[in-house]
Amino acid sequence: MFARVSDDEAVRLHLLTKDMKTEDDVRVGLGEPTHVFEVGAMKWENDTEEKAGEIRACKTLQYDQCSETATIKVNVGRYGKVNISFSGKYIGKPRVGEKPIA
Repeated sequence: MFARVSDDEAVRLHLLTKDMKTEDDVRVGLGEPTHVFEVGAMKWENDTEEKAGEIRACKTLQYDQCSETATIKVNVGRYGKVNISFSGKYIGKPRVGEKPIA
């Protein structure tokens, strides 16, 4: 189960992050992330006639403290540029070893 992110909250988060282009911008604007995943996302690029395909990993910063209902995920590309997305926070039963979300 995940929280529903309202339209108003999605707009608020978009306005909060829309000018953030680099990891430094994000850390200045949002502070320290809740979690840092050194291999947080993978991107597969197919072969072309000119070159072999590639698999790229990127660091992901996760922010849980910026919203009551949304998690902000920031994927950091190999040249430092970011891709930012929002999703509903997990509100189901705590996973083994985790404390309940307040």
